[in-house]
Amino acid sequence: MMTLLPEDVDVQMTTDPTLVTSSSSSSSSSWRPDAVQLKLVVNVYVVSTLCLCGIVGNVLSVVVLGRDRSIRRTTALLLRALGVADTVYLVTCLLFQTVKTIYQLTDWLPTSLRRVWPYAEPFVWPLASVAQTCNVWLVVLLTADRYVAICRPLHAAQYR
Repeated sequence: MMTLLPEDVDVQMTTDPTLVTSSSSSSSSSWRPDAVQLKLVVNVYVVSTLCLCGIVGNVLSVVVLGRDRSIRRTTALLLRALGVADTVYLVTCLLFQTVKTIYQLTDWLPTSLRRVWPYAEPFVWPLASVAQTCNVWLVVLLTADRYVAICRPLHAAQYR
């Protein structure tokens, strides 16, 4: 039996996802178990799959860019830094979206992680914001680097 733990209503679900019983009759009219199931599917399965694919792709690109000597040093450094910052952002999104949804809606988390999550959650969101800001500024730097290399090739040598 899986127990759903939303903020406003206690809902217990059997193994059949169509049978839902609510212990709170006052707010059961506004409660939609389909919305909870949709949130669970999207935030746990879809987001975690996308984040894991992105993490694997970023790690592979950082490794390949670390071995490739044909790219200019500045460009390779910026692309590797972008891959690292993007990986940090994806990990924090994985934690924030997936673990938070599992924590709020189910009882799937082990008790040790369930006890630690409320203390770790305030640090995940700022870390995600810092990683996202780093991504934006690294893209700006990479754009400026490529602009100088392509549009001002004679001046590019002095910026290496």
